[in-house]
Amino acid sequence: LAQVRDGTIPMARLDEAGSVHGYETTLRNKAGELRYVLLNVDRLELSGAPSMLITAIDITERHRREQVQDATYRISRAVLTG
Repeated sequence: LAQVRDGTIPMARLDEAGSVHGYETTLRNKAGELRYVLLNVDRLELSGAPSMLITAIDITERHRREQVQDATYRISRAVLTG
């Protein structure tokens, strides 16, 4: 995956706490498809060199389900309230 939506991980929080967990953003995969991901970033040291461990969990389907649920709720509310 590449190209974070706004181009950055919240670096101030990463610098302050040494980690960022549960950061939701969008990325595009090699095929150009937009994917919603949950990022976890931890600073660490490997062989004396500063490094980062980054994990990205694809939550695209969860995001789509939430959108459908929200749309269904809005439609139901509109029908019931007239």
